[in-house]
Amino acid sequence: MRLARMPGCMDPMFAIQEQPLCGGRNTTDYCGDDLSKLVVAVESDCSSSKAESFSTVEMNNNKDSNRDPAQQQIASLQNELYRERSLMAQYREEWDAVRNTLAAARRQNETVVKERDVYQKHVQVLQSKLSSLETKFAGLQKERDALSFLSRTIHSSSSDPRFPSLPALQSSLKEVVNKVGSYMLERELRKGETGNLVPVHSKNDLNLRFAMKVVNKSKIQDYESLRQLDREVAVLKKLQPHANIVQLHEVLHGYRAFYMVFEQTDMNLREYHTQYAAPHHSSGFNSSNGWLKQAVIGVAQALVHLHAHKIAHLDVKPESIQLVGLGRVAEDCVPLVQADHVRLSGFEACVYQKDFTTMHKDGMRLSTLGYFAPDVALSRSSVDGAACDMWSLGATLLDLTTGFCDGWMTSYEDHAVDVSKFEAGLCKCLKDLKEKGLAWYKDADLKDLLVERLLVLPTLRATAQQVLQHKWLSPVKKDVVWV
Repeated sequence: MRLARMPGCMDPMFAIQEQPLCGGRNTTDYCGDDLSKLVVAVESDCSSSKAESFSTVEMNNNKDSNRDPAQQQIASLQNELYRERSLMAQYREEWDAVRNTLAAARRQNETVVKERDVYQKHVQVLQSKLSSLETKFAGLQKERDALSFLSRTIHSSSSDPRFPSLPALQSSLKEVVNKVGSYMLERELRKGETGNLVPVHSKNDLNLRFAMKVVNKSKIQDYESLRQLDREVAVLKKLQPHANIVQLHEVLHGYRAFYMVFEQTDMNLREYHTQYAAPHHSSGFNSSNGWLKQAVIGVAQALVHLHAHKIAHLDVKPESIQLVGLGRVAEDCVPLVQADHVRLSGFEACVYQKDFTTMHKDGMRLSTLGYFAPDVALSRSSVDGAACDMWSLGATLLDLTTGFCDGWMTSYEDHAVDVSKFEAGLCKCLKDLKEKGLAWYKDADLKDLLVERLLVLPTLRATAQQVLQHKWLSPVKKDVVWV
């Protein structure tokens, strides 16, 4: 109710806005002393309004009760439909909640599956690492057992039947820096020295001179190394005596090393070539030089003997071809060379088998770059050891005549990384050699021996006996030839 100014009143607070009351009268009908009358009038109006409302509800109820049954049934069905819709809405809400819960569960399940896959991968990695560690552990145990076995074997006072060519430990053998047993060393042994030839002489006779190869036991790290040493000794004993194979006198077995005593040699073919041949022919070699042909004859004769016993040398090179009996010559003279001065040595990589074709290329692991046959790197199964020796002889002859062509050693260095690159590089070198000929030689027979008979496919290579019968060597007399 808003206040309004009443007639005759100065302050609007004491006036009531003019509006109809419950009975339809206006507030302007009341003022001043009539205020109490106004309150009474309002209360009577409100009472009459309530009475009218009650009467209206009763009339409506009477009207509902007076409806026909069809309308009542419709109303009942509408109410029931309303309730059903309410339940349906409630069920839909519950279904949405269940569906959301199910979706959340599916997402959680996917997460669990992913985590499970990750864990499974981790488990597989750990299992792989564990398997690798177990393999390494087994390998270490085998190495430990092998080292223990080697230690017992190489320090045993009795010979081992698995290494029949190696003597038993000689506990009384004296080993000092300048003396081994009854041999006096002409230079002191270095600590840990192995594989080198040391000139020695007999303690009782200074004229008896030898070359001693020292194989330090600390360098023998596996069973294969000891087996290879036993094979080397066995092969040397089996091949002797032969005029073109270095002579092995005896093998000593001390606490520190094995000592192989060979006949004394003057120098190897590389040293002879550097010291005598090259300085006297600085303008170019002449293929008629007897020293080279005599060296080839001596090596070929040694290889005929090896291959007849089903043995492959596998490391023929200038350094493994020794010369003996050259004697003392004046500084401006060149020593005599003949075929029986030639000694094939360096049997560390030799292989002794019944059939060369069964020899696997792993047997070539000690061969020298530039000289071993390409069959070793290119073959996927087995190689012919005799054919490999003939290639090495051809490579040695090529090295001592014109030297290796450009790219030869580079190709060999690539063999362990890229076999196809090695093959392509070597084929290019052989093609240039065949087309351009030998740089310093004008000898068709020598070229034929190299590029047609030796540096070719294994099935086309000449045998050692065929080399001896080649026309390049046929004019050579098997006696002393001056250089």
